[in-house]
Order: sequence, then C-alpha cells, then structure tokens
Amino acid sequence: MNANPPLAYQSLKAVLHYMKTTLRINLTGRCPSLCSVDKTVPLTIDSFEPKEHSFLIDDEEYKIGLFKEYPEGSCPDSAKRDNKNGGLESDIDEYGFEDWSTRGALTPGDTDLREWREREYKVNPSQDVTRLDEHERNLRVYREQLAVVESFGPVDLRSDPIHSSEKINQIMNRFMGPNTTTDLLNCYREYKEFEFARALAHQTLSDHIMRLEPLLESFYCRRDRRALPFNSFIMLTIKNSVSGVTKRVEMVKYEKKLHEALKYLIFKIFGGRLHPVTMNTIYLSGESIIRFPPELKIKLRNIDTSADENLTLEALNPFIDETCYPLKSIKFEVSDSRIFENPVVRSAEELIVSEPFPRTDWVPIFLNLPNKKIHLLYDGNVISVDGFIALIRHYMCAGKEVGSSFTYGLSAEITMEGGNNESDEFLIALFRKIRKEFKESKSWKQRAHIPTTDGKTLVVSTVACEYTDDYCVQLRIDS
Repeated sequence: MNANPPLAYQSLKAVLHYMKTTLRINLTGRCPSLCSVDKTVPLTIDSFEPKEHSFLIDDEEYKIGLFKEYPEGSCPDSAKRDNKNGGLESDIDEYGFEDWSTRGALTPGDTDLREWREREYKVNPSQDVTRLDEHERNLRVYREQLAVVESFGPVDLRSDPIHSSEKINQIMNRFMGPNTTTDLLNCYREYKEFEFARALAHQTLSDHIMRLEPLLESFYCRRDRRALPFNSFIMLTIKNSVSGVTKRVEMVKYEKKLHEALKYLIFKIFGGRLHPVTMNTIYLSGESIIRFPPELKIKLRNIDTSADENLTLEALNPFIDETCYPLKSIKFEVSDSRIFENPVVRSAEELIVSEPFPRTDWVPIFLNLPNKKIHLLYDGNVISVDGFIALIRHYMCAGKEVGSSFTYGLSAEITMEGGNNESDEFLIALFRKIRKEFKESKSWKQRAHIPTTDGKTLVVSTVACEYTDDYCVQLRIDS
C-alpha cells in the first residue's frame, strides 16, 4: 500500500500559517525540505527577547551552550551540572580555560544595548599561572569542609528557612571556617537553624568545588601539554517557560564561537523571509545584543526596554516596518528627558515610564505629550498634589478623546483607613484639594467626577496598576 502523498504546496503553506509559532520553528528546523516553503509564509510571534546566550520566542527559550563529553564514568559534577542546564555559557581555549574575550562579542550588523559595565570583559584572572598553588589549596580546604558538613548525615535542601538569619549565618560561617571539625559543630545541633545552615554550607562549598575542578584540570593540561579529557560540542536546547521542560535539540562539533552559533540560529529563523515578521512585543534589557539579519523587517506593536531608551529606538528603527507606526505602546526607563521629543515616542498610543528620576519636573513634560494613555510607575514622590491638580486642569480643557488617561503609580500599601504612609497622605490631600478646587465635581473617598469643557467627564480614581503590584491614581476621560 502506498504512503499518503505529500501535501500540495498551497496546502502546506496554509498548514504552516496556522501552526503554533514555536512548533513551526522547531519543525522547519528539523525538516530542511520545509524551509523554502516556510520562508514564503508570514511568521507571527507574540514576544521576542534576546539574551547573551539565548533568546525567547513566545513561551520557549532557545539556548546555545558548550557541552563537554567525557569518557563514561569520568564526567565531573561541574560538567554534569552545566550539561544538564544547557551547557557552559562560555567559550573555552585549547586548554579548557573559559575564554572571556568572546563574551558579548559583536559581529557585523549587531547592535550592542549593554550598559558599559557589561562590555568590559578582561582576561580571566583565574587562569594566571601564579595562582595554581592557591587554587589547589582552596580545593583541598573546600573538600575537607564539605566532608564535615556531610558527616552529620544526608543534607536536606528543603530544610525550613524560617528561622533567625543571624543564627543561620553564624552556623554557616562555622561550617566554612578554618580548622572546622565535627566536634566543634556538635554544640550547634540543638539549634533549629542547624539543618538549614548546613544545607546552605553544602550548596556553597559544592559550588566552590565545581568551579575549581575544571579550572585546575585546565591548569594541568596547560602545564603538562596534554589534550583535554573531553570532547566539546555546541548544544542547542529549548526550554518551555510554562512547563519548565528542557529538550536537547541538536549538538554539533565545537568549531564556532558561541555567539557565532547563536547568530547563525537567529539568521536561520528570521533570515530570508519574503514577508515582514509580525511581532507583538520585543523585550530588551541592558544586557541585550540585537543580532537580527540586516534585511529583516518587523511589524512591531510594543517595545518594552530597560536598556538605554535612545539607543533602543535607534537600534530597532532599521528593522521596524514603516506601516507599524504609530506603535501601540512603549515601556522604558528614562535616562534622558529628551526622549519625549522623539516622534516615535510621541506618536505611540500608550507610554509606560518606569524608574523616573525624582528630581525631574515631570508635570511640564506630561502636559506636552499627545499620547492617549500615559503611565508613570511608582519610584518615590515624583509628582506633588499641586502638580497633579495641574494635570487635572489640563485634561479638563485639552479636548482629549474618550479613553485617554494618565496613571500615576503609588505604593502598594494603600489603606485609606486612617493609615499614614506616603501614598495615603498623597491621596487624602489630593481628593481634599479636588473638592476644594472643583466645586462642580462629584467626589467620593477614592473617586471624583469632574466635567470637562467639551461635555465629557474626567474621572479621578484609584485603580490597580496594569504593570506592577502597586496601586495607581488615574485620570480618565469618560463620555
């Protein structure tokens, strides 16, 4: 009996179009024969977030790491841990030392959004030949201390931590102190914090040992001019952020640097597409490097960045399809108030400003913004009651459309029941002043209705914040 015939070209395009995005990416990655068809079908992504060694597409993280393959029975704990967690997040040299010079390395077309501190990578100081004796001595001490920790029986990493942190630190330091012995620690067994402190000491010492073992292995390979005892591979893993399940997808011989392999993977997914990639939200940080193919076009709706806001917009501009403007929303931290003069920022439907500078006079800035929705997230007392009254007067007379709003974040500790925290005091003073200044308003405890000059209603109220666990006081234009 003949196998079912393959899907016709048009039918295959329809299947790919309606397939879940990450399933489609994973399928076409495994079936090269589908790639040419896939490139002709529009790709839609809900969210994309680049990181140093990985990137997230929707609910899946694609990670590149270095896998160390040892002969059976000889794999050290450090390599087992790294292999299990997606591989070592560093290149290595011929002796196995971590090669810090390639961390965050850029290739032609990349855009670096990292803060200056993230860019300063020097030679790994641990591989200095003069430190061999120090590393050997430390490893010996850590192993002796770990033996003392384990002499009290199996370690329970789930031990209850709800005890005195001072006592926990005291016991933990005793475990990790010089010349520690089982006899010296017996007197602490009566304390309820003992087991949790022991678990912490065990974890800390194990981490120290797992850091030093491969380091010393590299020292000996360099000193004795011998080959590494393992084979190296570049490994791709995919982790589902919802289920937490990680799958090892592919391993290839270690012949590229990790950042080159990551860029190759990004090009494989995004490069050569006939249509712009539809992307709902891109998330960027001060640790991000954008490694998009130069010809890529994105139909983007939302930008969420904690990187430099000016650099972010400059970096994304070549990739954003012109039909996307105005953007639906931009969320950013302010390092330069001139960002509010940027036409991309001013035209966005919604602005979310986080971590504002307290010393900035925000009211004149917000009075001059045309955006439909503006959120100023809480970061201390950045707007006074009088400043907020000025915003109310502006919204009353500006002829803004229904649904326009200004939201000012407050501390989550609002009680309005006689509390005296800063947010309570602000709200009490604000609504008191509204009743005094706007005689035509209708006012309640946490809500006021004020008529606008064009016959609408300006509602002032406290609401739950959309972007944090805090509360907000909001101005909103209703019909």
